[in-house]
Amino acid sequence: MAFTENNRFTKCIENLLQGKIICHALYPDLFRYLRETDENGTLSNEDKVHYFLNQMGRNLMKTTDDMGYYCTYGDYDEPQAKADGRAFIKKSVSEFEPLIKWLRLIRSCNQDSRPVCADDIIKPSEIIHSLEESEILCKQLKEIANFFKVASNTSDVSKMLQAVLKSLVKEEYFVDASGDGLIYRATAKWSLFYDLLEFVKENEGFGKDTSERKEEHQTDLLSQVEMVEVETPDFDNMQN
Repeated sequence: MAFTENNRFTKCIENLLQGKIICHALYPDLFRYLRETDENGTLSNEDKVHYFLNQMGRNLMKTTDDMGYYCTYGDYDEPQAKADGRAFIKKSVSEFEPLIKWLRLIRSCNQDSRPVCADDIIKPSEIIHSLEESEILCKQLKEIANFFKVASNTSDVSKMLQAVLKSLVKEEYFVDASGDGLIYRATAKWSLFYDLLEFVKENEGFGKDTSERKEEHQTDLLSQVEMVEVETPDFDNMQN
């Protein structure tokens, strides 16, 4: 859906304040709006949104790979900001295991053996081919499906895979690019997930009310994901 200039500004603010991440996969028109430059080469729209959010005590942030925009508090010393920040981290940490297991599964099915990155294309038909040749990978998929509480009554690998992908679409890690479940595009929520993993690893004392055993388990999980640098695509020449 294309928006007018004023609508795009408003929609950017609304989505960001709602905790959405703006990227090429999820909101292509809004993402292009934020990436537009003026005659001086300045990201003027990005500056406008950032300035407006500043007046509300918020900041416009970008993922480390520049593939997505999101909103944060401007002052984390505020009690509400601290509370929301801790709640967000704890919720995210509880979701680490299934997401990391998914990343490991995809890497095992990927000939390039690379993790999922924003704007990557995932084709279930190609993943199914790898799954059909490996009982171990099928078992891993079943574990992931159990984490997401989907496809519990089926042993059909294809249905199980589609159920997991639909769960990831619901959480905005993917979009159904073809509209029929044949092609999925990864969003910049993966970029934010990788940034969050790095944050947790660098701040070992965050959330010390967690049990020592659980912390050790999470540290082990984090060590299983390797980060990669991603070349930013030329979105000016990319079609929706």
